[in-house]
Amino acid sequence: MKELAALARLISYARCAAEDVELVGAMHWLELAVQAVNREILESPNVEMITPYLGTTTDRRNTH
Repeated sequence: MKELAALARLISYARCAAEDVELVGAMHWLELAVQAVNREILESPNVEMITPYLGTTTDRRNTH
């Protein structure tokens, strides 16, 4: 479960990096990927165990 949360954070980071360099197509597909991973996490029977990690999956990073 923690691996899924880590994957969602990694995808979110990549999406933000794509946004920094204005790769619109990549941002779209990475957003879909993070949504799919989050959906998988929420459908898990142990969702209460991972809920604290979900808040970090969609945070935007500030690079400026």
